[in-house]
Amino acid sequence: MRRQTSRRAILGILGLIVIATIGMLIQPVNAQSDGGTRRLTVGQTVTGTLSAENFAESYIFDAAAGNSATLTATTTVAELSLAMVLTGPDGAVIARDGDLSSATVAVLSNVALTLDGTYVVTVLRGTGAEGDAEGDFTLALAGDITAPATATPSGSNVSPAVSGRFVFVNLENGGVDVSLTWSAAVDLNLEVRDPIGGAIYGDNLTAESGGVHSGDANRDCTAATADNPTESVNWAQGSVPVGSYEVLIYYNQPCGVSGPQSFSLTTGING
Repeated sequence: MRRQTSRRAILGILGLIVIATIGMLIQPVNAQSDGGTRRLTVGQTVTGTLSAENFAESYIFDAAAGNSATLTATTTVAELSLAMVLTGPDGAVIARDGDLSSATVAVLSNVALTLDGTYVVTVLRGTGAEGDAEGDFTLALAGDITAPATATPSGSNVSPAVSGRFVFVNLENGGVDVSLTWSAAVDLNLEVRDPIGGAIYGDNLTAESGGVHSGDANRDCTAATADNPTESVNWAQGSVPVGSYEVLIYYNQPCGVSGPQSFSLTTGING
């Protein structure tokens, strides 16, 4: 972890944090396991924990077209800001609460559910990777919720399953890909933090979630090249955790090159 710590002190961190919630981009359908507290039911309150290492928690519930739902996440930790996203069975974001003016509460009220199937709720730490705030939150589901007539919407091919504390999906057409490229002989670094607490970067090339880093390009300015240096983090086709994937880009060393540097960040999910 030495390099992870030192690079934060060298030239600072580029002001870019990209939060890509898998639930926004895939098409979840019928859940395959009750998974204990990962499956929400009306009237039940579940408890989760957020921190700098675990900045998102995901939950699922089934509902029928025409239902409505209210989701309320609360915390007693004043420094722990909450945000929440609700994704439908077709992979579209239905509702979100990112208003941090009432930071200890995130509410999605009377959300109209227009499809049969499984919905994914993700509660996130509103500050992302910044700060040290951590603590517990509670999440409650209320509303007119009935069993869906059909579990799989037309065209869906991804099924969420629950394993312990985490929700996973099986991506059938491809994995998760994050790629950083730039065009100067400087040392930039790519780090991706996965939903189950893993951090993948140049000194930690693999994670328990299956993420793999391509390697540290232009490391320590040794043989630094301006010929499209690239770093990537990839999850192969198959089972990946649902939730917030946080992408951080560090300007580690200028390698004798002056001025600000441009870069390109691309992401891909399920092909």
